[in-house]
Amino acid sequence: MKNSLLYTCLLFAVVFFIACKKEPAGPPPPPTNIYKIELIAGDGQSDTTGNTLKTQLAYKVTLDGDTISSPASVLFETYDCDNQKQVEEYGTGNGQLINVAYNWRLNGIQGPQYLKAVLLDSLGNRKDSVTASATAVAPAHGWYSSGCMPLTTFCITFCKLPSGRILTGLYREDYPYYSDDEGATWHPLATTPGKYHITKMISTPQNEVYLTIANIGMFYSDNGGQSWQLRNTGLPALSGFWGNLQYTKSGKLFTLTQDGIYMSANKGVNWQQEMNGLNYYAGFSDACSMSDETILVIHGTRLYRSTTGGLNWSEVYTLSSTVGLSFLFVDDNDDIYIGISTGLGMSYGMYVSKDKAQTWTKIYTSSPASGYDQTLSEMTKQNAAYYFYSTNEQVLIKTTDFNTFTPVNPPVSANNGRRSFRYIVTDNNHLILSTEWYGLYYYIP
Repeated sequence: MKNSLLYTCLLFAVVFFIACKKEPAGPPPPPTNIYKIELIAGDGQSDTTGNTLKTQLAYKVTLDGDTISSPASVLFETYDCDNQKQVEEYGTGNGQLINVAYNWRLNGIQGPQYLKAVLLDSLGNRKDSVTASATAVAPAHGWYSSGCMPLTTFCITFCKLPSGRILTGLYREDYPYYSDDEGATWHPLATTPGKYHITKMISTPQNEVYLTIANIGMFYSDNGGQSWQLRNTGLPALSGFWGNLQYTKSGKLFTLTQDGIYMSANKGVNWQQEMNGLNYYAGFSDACSMSDETILVIHGTRLYRSTTGGLNWSEVYTLSSTVGLSFLFVDDNDDIYIGISTGLGMSYGMYVSKDKAQTWTKIYTSSPASGYDQTLSEMTKQNAAYYFYSTNEQVLIKTTDFNTFTPVNPPVSANNGRRSFRYIVTDNNHLILSTEWYGLYYYIP
């Protein structure tokens, strides 16, 4: 009986264990909300410093292996010549994101470079990233893009220090930028009191720099831009200061303001408005001085002269009374160059006077086009060559003898914006051009 009872209990226990035993669990469900970015083309390329890689970087981005249907974005992180991070964002709007492409422009540093692409969700959280690499090689003869200049901007003013350093101001609120390698790489000059829309920068052989900012005033540096002084004493209310500035070889500074024309004979320490013979509200541009300290200027669209250091002015009447001037330049030989933009009796083009504005000879004829398109401007002499803009061609013109004129063309299209906007020539004849939409270019002869 006892054995029968024991057997019954064991049998009951076995049946109970079998009845309570669970079926084995299946495979776990796949994880969800997994963002993924993959580099599918463009890695490992090689190109010259400053160039945009020939093959776009191509990426595939997915959420749980499929199209991202909600808003998301991709950040592209690169580095400038000072190892500072630069970030561009590719937004996706309402989603439907799966393929992304990016044009990677190398900075100016030779050797390996890296770019990280970061995938963000709709809240801006970083979900995944992938890194691409490229090799930047040294430039040789020809045109090249400058590295490490901020994108989507251009230069509106250049100047050159006695050391060979080039300074520039950008068409945006920023520090000045400098280059010590003939325009190949650029760095912010963070010695100014802040980031501004710089209007004009002018340097002197004494390592001085004048810098103007509209509605702020003129800053002066006596050490190549390492420290600055604000020099506004005597100028009108700053709301009327436009940032215009002109400097003559005789050391005079001029600025055209909303309240008229002001002059300084002591590097901006004081400004005065005692200039007889001028209409204070007409234009005033391209001030130049001759070896005898005569100062010439375009006032309105006419040529004016001062033999009293800028205190008294009179019109130069050797030109037609209807002539309009587009530029004025005086070289080291006291030869006076002017551009004629309007007028009767003198056709469009460039004229020179070698007898202190007594007589004029035409030396360059503008391309046939409308009056505006024939305008010449921005003439300088640098390293024994003369440069000026011929607006019709939208390019810089170079000549050494005024018999042969060579267009200077950066390798960009003229269909959108001006191919060249400002220029400067380094001590070693490297030409630096700022284009309106394509960034900064430099030429190695």
